[in-house]
Amino acid sequence: MLSMVVFSGCSEVVESTYSSGADAISDGAVSRGWLPSFLPKEANDIIEIHDLDTNKVIGTFTVSRINADNIIQQSTQIAFGETLISIDGNLLPKNDELLDVYKFMTQIDAQAYKADDALHFTLWYFFIHASGNEVTFLYWN
Repeated sequence: MLSMVVFSGCSEVVESTYSSGADAISDGAVSRGWLPSFLPKEANDIIEIHDLDTNKVIGTFTVSRINADNIIQQSTQIAFGETLISIDGNLLPKNDELLDVYKFMTQIDAQAYKADDALHFTLWYFFIHASGNEVTFLYWN
């Protein structure tokens, strides 16, 4: 796990990366609410950025199609435009990789979903994009 604290104006932004969902779960990122409770242990390439002042989170992870289907079954598909009002422009990542994922998903009108996280009383929004046997999630709250 790699974490980096960035001070932006008056807010404190923390960025963490994990090689697997199991690593993120054991590090406590899910229990603290920085990652959705539906994150599978098998997830990989996890990046999460959260603002300690606003409790806003944005990140990405990749899962197999089977794990993606399990997450989607617990979620509600929404119109792409509904997601735009939920994004806090100040929290959009300074991380170039996440910004590229966001730009790509908005350009292709990726499938958009929302999911209640009863563990954290949080509503998560996410875009998904499938490529081969993997599905990439871009998520935020």
